[in-house]
Amino acid sequence: MSRQPFTIALDATIKTIRDLMERENIHHLIVVKKDQEVIGIISTEDLRKVANWIEEETTGKVLSQKLNTSWTAERIMTPNPLVLDEEDTIGLAADIILQNQFHAIPIVDNGILVGLVTSHDLLRYAYSGVVEQEES
Repeated sequence: MSRQPFTIALDATIKTIRDLMERENIHHLIVVKKDQEVIGIISTEDLRKVANWIEEETTGKVLSQKLNTSWTAERIMTPNPLVLDEEDTIGLAADIILQNQFHAIPIVDNGILVGLVTSHDLLRYAYSGVVEQEES
């Protein structure tokens, strides 16, 4: 689990979101209130869908730039994402990710964001067990 996942405010623009994801080489942003309460999640897939829509439905560079700087996280996020409590098991996280084809699940403590579990975290966890067994 990433203990300090990147977060974004509800009013962050698409441009801000894309710039942050590119700069930090991340695939998920958690949309939070000021108190770090989780209210949404945005993935690179969400950004890809928006970019495709803008490209197909608009004409002109000026309009595309306007949408990228006026649309906000609220418009493209998945609201009220499924979250897990930090006391939940890795097995539960894996089941949910596999059953729902998610790639990330926010982890909360009393509703406040404390981390993010991704499919990469699950692979790393599973692989570390194999390496430990091979070394024994």
